[in-house]
Amino acid sequence: MLVDLLTQPVPEGQVMRCLVCRETGVLGKAVTGEDIALCLQDPGNDATGPSHRVLLAQKKSKSSTLNIHLNLPEIMGRQRVAKLRGEKKGKYTLYDAGATPGKSRGASTAERKELGTCVVTTETPASPITLDINLVTGKGNEEQHTHLETMKALYDKERKCHFLPFQGSGTRVKQSSRHNFLIKRDGDDLEDRKTLRRYKSPLQMGKVDSGFFSLDFRAPLSPVQAFFLALCHMDQ
Repeated sequence: MLVDLLTQPVPEGQVMRCLVCRETGVLGKAVTGEDIALCLQDPGNDATGPSHRVLLAQKKSKSSTLNIHLNLPEIMGRQRVAKLRGEKKGKYTLYDAGATPGKSRGASTAERKELGTCVVTTETPASPITLDINLVTGKGNEEQHTHLETMKALYDKERKCHFLPFQGSGTRVKQSSRHNFLIKRDGDDLEDRKTLRRYKSPLQMGKVDSGFFSLDFRAPLSPVQAFFLALCHMDQ
């Protein structure tokens, strides 16, 4: 079932390749209607390959805070899969499709569950955007909390410039952008270049063309959580 695919972590050892696509308005704070889509790509490395819309971000109107529903596309019934809420001071929370506390419509509708939080900081419109992420995976007694964060740009002494070690540069990441970023696990030491070459980032996002970003991710992230982080970054 598609909802299970979208809400369960990517199987260990596998990478899910997607595109984040602007469909009508503009990215970020101008999200209106069904502006941003998550598109699952067929196996392969080139970000321009075939893709299939599996999730849509739709801003709820008349809301005092950022309130985005993540729904299946119209052809799949527009079922809500999750919800993103934006709060003050750059904090975002991802919930599943459960009911708001106190608004449950009977025993068949469970109250919503938090799937993760993301605190976004940036000093100026031109400054790097940093994410401080806490994800919730598993259920019941198997529930786990994972802390992730954005990878800082590294300095290349030979070229005398900063860089991010994207995988598939030129095929998955084709243009520079403030919204190109990599995620690393809390505590991972990437100062050693040999370690860096072997490192498998839980998530990378890179610009392909105007309005199109590749989004590649692996465990412990689910597609919904990866899309959540992309939307948080784009809201800046």
